[in-house]
Amino acid sequence: MVAATTPRSRPAPAAPPAGRPNRKDEAGRPTLHVQSGGKLKAGGSGPLRKLFSPGGITVIGLLALLVFAGVKFVPTLLADAQPTKGTLVIESVPPGASVAIDGTDTGQTTDPEARVEGVMAGSSVRVSLTLRGFEPRTETVEITPEELKQAPEIRRRVFLHKARGRLKISSDPIRAEVYLNGKYIGDTPLDKEGIDRETNEIQLLLRKEGFRETREVLTWGEETVIEHHFEMSKRGG
Repeated sequence: MVAATTPRSRPAPAAPPAGRPNRKDEAGRPTLHVQSGGKLKAGGSGPLRKLFSPGGITVIGLLALLVFAGVKFVPTLLADAQPTKGTLVIESVPPGASVAIDGTDTGQTTDPEARVEGVMAGSSVRVSLTLRGFEPRTETVEITPEELKQAPEIRRRVFLHKARGRLKISSDPIRAEVYLNGKYIGDTPLDKEGIDRETNEIQLLLRKEGFRETREVLTWGEETVIEHHFEMSKRGG
């Protein structure tokens, strides 16, 4: 007699761990969630799922744009933050010159300096200086933002040159030869322009046949015109 055999039963599928049920989306497909240890597991709606959702991707894109804009444009904005106005300070050699800006008298002199407030960055300023006995001088000053950024004052020193002079020499008798610092310059009556005034003193010598030589040392000072009359004496008289 053959003993009956009992068929082996297959083990039932393991149930999912308590508290961690498999999750499915609306179409019935399992979703993924992250286990501790960094492994992906079906189900879950944690931060990773939110990050890769359409809304999360949009946020990431906006953040990337903000970072790019900050790196690209913030240094430019900071570099452009430059002063727009400053002060122009003018000195002259010698001092004491009257100052006009763009043709308008400022009422100031370069003794010791003239100050022009509120000059605009990026502008050009025409500075004119006048001083008795000196050639008028006009210069154009460029007001650059870079120079104003280094210091709120832009300083300029202007060197003035003595104006050339004029000699008006007469004598009795007339037609006497006139020598300036040993150089013949004409006969009396003499009216000669363009005389160098860099040397303050000049030596004049008059000569005429039958008359004694006549010498004089004259000074320009602040004047640009020297007018002088010579009385000459006859020889043997």
